[in-house]
Amino acid sequence: MNMETKICTKCKIEKLATNEFFPPDKRVKDGFQSRCRECCREACREQNLRRRKNSEYRAREYEQNNKRNHARYWNDTEYRMKRLEQERDRTRELRKNIEYRAIENERHREYIKKNPDKTINNLTPEYYEWHAEVLKKDNYTCQECHQAGGKLEAHHIFMKSKAPFLKYEIWNGITLCQKCHRKIRGKEDWFLIAVSPM
Repeated sequence: MNMETKICTKCKIEKLATNEFFPPDKRVKDGFQSRCRECCREACREQNLRRRKNSEYRAREYEQNNKRNHARYWNDTEYRMKRLEQERDRTRELRKNIEYRAIENERHREYIKKNPDKTINNLTPEYYEWHAEVLKKDNYTCQECHQAGGKLEAHHIFMKSKAPFLKYEIWNGITLCQKCHRKIRGKEDWFLIAVSPM
């Protein structure tokens, strides 16, 4: 029975093309790697040795660069106390920020309970219907930059806070893309003069 043989590309020795001598590789036509198992093991050993040397070199370099700082930290008590105080201050600052965030979150929850109408989380089915109708009215086109399609939003011409009774009026809505909607934030009064249906 004739067994197929294969020559290793690294050691150039002809060996049987079996799993015993060559590692399997599905990407190759005959199903085995071009290097034999011994050469693969040798390459792995060399790579591991190189990595070990590199990590040792990096550790030595770091130690040399920071030797002066380390020595100063452990020998100079005043410097060490100063550094520790800085760390404590940083920790206190972080704790203050966490407490402040907790207080703000609590305030926000109370605001939502008192003003359920003003929060975006409480959008009603009527709002979604109004939004769809406004986009349909403007043919899914931004009325400022005339972009068709994309991320479009419905904007209230008369603000909800100032005219809540016009909140779901379709003529009170205008289609804007996200970019144009961001531009007019804080300039609603100016925008009202520019586009109000008079």
